[in-house]
Amino acid sequence: MEVNVLFKTAELEFIEGRRKKRMGTGFLELDSLLGGIEGGMFYLFYGEKWVLDLIVHTLIVKCVMPKDMGGFESKCIYFNSTNYYLDKTVLDPNLLGKVSKKAGLDPKTILENVYTAVAYNEERQLTIAEKLCDLIGEDDGIRLLIAHNMTVFLKSSRCRRKSLENLKRMVNMIWEKAFEHNVAFFATVEQSSERLMVEPSVGTYLRHRANVIVYIKRLKERVPSFKACLVKHPYYPRNSIIVCCDSGGDFMGRIIPSFRQRYENEIKELRESFQNYLVDQERRKAFDLLLSEAWNGEQAAMGNSSFPTVVDALNFTANLENRKLIEELMKKVEEQEKIIGELVQKVEEMGKGWRKDGK
Repeated sequence: MEVNVLFKTAELEFIEGRRKKRMGTGFLELDSLLGGIEGGMFYLFYGEKWVLDLIVHTLIVKCVMPKDMGGFESKCIYFNSTNYYLDKTVLDPNLLGKVSKKAGLDPKTILENVYTAVAYNEERQLTIAEKLCDLIGEDDGIRLLIAHNMTVFLKSSRCRRKSLENLKRMVNMIWEKAFEHNVAFFATVEQSSERLMVEPSVGTYLRHRANVIVYIKRLKERVPSFKACLVKHPYYPRNSIIVCCDSGGDFMGRIIPSFRQRYENEIKELRESFQNYLVDQERRKAFDLLLSEAWNGEQAAMGNSSFPTVVDALNFTANLENRKLIEELMKKVEEQEKIIGELVQKVEEMGKGWRKDGK
């Protein structure tokens, strides 16, 4: 049987490699370690969950960002596998909002360009993977697929061999479709360890299939940071680097503040942002009334929401202006009621005089 073999010079391979479209990770140090995220490649990140959560949400934002800002300027698929009883969250809006805000983008723009799917068991995970492959074939605007917590169901599996086979089938399916359409395939595996670096416990197959493998470990220091260890890469040798979270988000690793604290910080920022707008005394009074009458009474209802968007700012401005108009109307109503009261009193006095004259 005759086999056609295409040979390329090393120079041509190098030139084609440099022309390939790459996306930044959102972390300068991580970019220097990996050279960015490349379409058609399979990236496997494993380590501590909350560090992986930050990286994943940052990648979602980066994918939508314009090319001149290091993004793909494309759509993204976020496929989360999670325990139905412990965590039903698909995306963390608070985290995504902060990453978007830091990047100077409206979270609404990000959400409009992200397909989301969630699996609560192995069967659903495999079914969704098939549907997502169809979606990649239908929408050529997709450039990144994130499979978050990909091996979560292995922990509770009664038949690990069968679960590994299902995982292998799913990964094969996604990787082949992603490679065919030049989509970057990014998967995460939660794995905590006290050691500096451990091999991912996901089977030999996955370690060989992934093009790039990175181990993530949080550093227990005052400044939020983590260590990224490059385990495997087709272009770069094994290496490790310290990543400061300020390069991707200055909020990771800190104790999550209470809603009251976040609320007060937001109010402080609003006062500073709308300083020129609040020069008007009536608007300033309206702002104080909005705080005392509306927002303070709704803190419990707002406790689960902290999603700053352009729409929120527009709503705030509108509410502030409405509050000012309401106050002006209330004053006019009070004046009218006072006039009506005086007229009623005069009519009553005239009525009394008329009855006296009639007698």
